[in-house]
Order: sequence, then C-alpha cells, then structure tokens
Amino acid sequence: MKNICGLLLIVFISHCTGKAQHGQMNQDDAFSKTAPEKFTTKFEKSSLGFIFTQVILNGKKEWFLLDTGAPGLILNSSYFKASEETSGQVAGASGHAQAQQVSVKSFNWNGIQRTDFNTMALELSHLEKRIGRKFKGLIGMRQVKDYELMIDYEKGELTLFKKNKSQYHQSIKPTLAIPFELQAHIPVIKIKIGNHTYDFGIDTGAAFNLIDASAFDQISAQAYQFDKNVPLHGADKNVPQVKQITMKDTKVAGQSFKKMTYLVNSIAHLNASPAINIGGLLGVPFLSYKQKVSISFTDHKIYFWK
Repeated sequence: MKNICGLLLIVFISHCTGKAQHGQMNQDDAFSKTAPEKFTTKFEKSSLGFIFTQVILNGKKEWFLLDTGAPGLILNSSYFKASEETSGQVAGASGHAQAQQVSVKSFNWNGIQRTDFNTMALELSHLEKRIGRKFKGLIGMRQVKDYELMIDYEKGELTLFKKNKSQYHQSIKPTLAIPFELQAHIPVIKIKIGNHTYDFGIDTGAAFNLIDASAFDQISAQAYQFDKNVPLHGADKNVPQVKQITMKDTKVAGQSFKKMTYLVNSIAHLNASPAINIGGLLGVPFLSYKQKVSISFTDHKIYFWK
C-alpha cells in the first residue's frame, strides 16, 4: 500500500465545455435553496488524506470524495448510465478527460439536496483502484460555496456553517488567517518559495502539492530535496512520470510550512482557461499541516485552528 500512496494526485477540474458544463451551471440555485445553516458529519480518511463522506443518492447511502478542485457534483460514470446528450471535456492534473451527462433522481448530503436534475460524470474507476476504495462521485465547490468548510483531520469531522452560525470566530479565534481570491471556482493564495512569489490554488482533492514545471525551474536547488520519480494520476488515464520533491520551506502569510511534499508537472492545460493562472496547487500536505483548517467561501479566507 505504501508504494501506491506515493503515486497519486486526485482530480482537479479547471473548466468544462459543451453540454456537460450546462448541468454544472444549473446546480447553484437549486442546492442553495435547501441548504441548512450548519451541520457536522464524520468522514473517513484514506492513507493519503482524501476525505470520503456519505450522501444519500437516489435513496441509497453512497460514499463521495470531497474535492473542492471540482466545480460541482460529479458522478463516477462506472456506476451510471449516461444520457444521450454526452459531450464535453475537463482539465485534470495529468491532462484532459471526456465528460458525460447523467440524470439523478435525488441527492442529499446532510440537508444539501436536490431532486430530478442532470450532472456531469467522469470515468473514475482508475482512481478507485489506485486509492483502494470505491466511491460514487465527487462533492465539489458548488455544494460548499455558501459555507465555511472546516476539516478536522484529527477527529475525522467536517463542519459546514454559514456566517455567524458557529462559535468559531466568535468565542474561538483562529491561529492564522490567509486571504484568497477566486479564479474560476478555485481559491488562490500567495505563497513564497525562496525569493519567488506564486499564486497557488487550494484543492482538498490533491494528495500532494503540485508545482508547475516552469515555476519549479526558477527555484534554487538548495530550496528542495529530490525524492524520486513517480506516476501522476488525475482525471484522465494518462500517467506521466513526474518528480517528487520535498520543499524545505514554503511561506504563506509570513508563516513557514516546512518539508512539504510537491510533485512537479506542467499545468499549462489548466492555465489554458482564461479564468485560471496559477503556479501550482496546495493540497493535503498543506491543509492537514496543523490538523484543523477551514475555508470560508463567503469571506474568502483560509483559517488554521488549534
């Protein structure tokens, strides 16, 4: 299992085109209308830190992966029959993948719910094999955009709450606050490595941090340690060999995040979208660094907590 764990970067979807995009765009208002003000739910964590949470899909309990790098709800097409209207492409960590459209009777994630709608589906069975567990889809940005999303990696709990609906920020204060801007659906923060400053996206579905090859070329060899070459798995089935490195120090909002793992790969296909221009992604190594983190999609800030 240890060998498999060194290989993965989960799905990051920057944009979609065609009819597959239409199903994503229609999710916003319908999910928002039924959303509760606050809820806490347990999650199961894979060995790489991926977050799996249970939903009620078409009347049955199913496991979904929480991936804020996805624009919205995405199903695993291995388990669903696609409609006739199937076209579109998405960009992932290792390339592009074809999207399909699937009809859903009902979806309910702790009160975030909708009935009788179409959504995007991708072939994700190759990721199931690499992660070592089955899941029916991804919960993405559009399901959490009205909340502050808190991840307690130590307790295995997700808490979603709307503004002023929690003791957090009122009687409990964060230890670090980091502002972000949205590029498309991706929270983007400033980071500093050596003398260089970059815009990096935040993605709960990235097993490793990822730095673009062109940004990596600017960094002094003294700033990192080369670990090994590994395969990179993403939304499509391309599996390029990439460098895995340990960055000695990454500075975010003046704070040091030491010895975080990064993969090095070109993300020119992600930046091809006019709404995206980033130097890389920060995933599980960053988000779990202090064990408890929250992403406020309403205040556009990332918080770390004791």
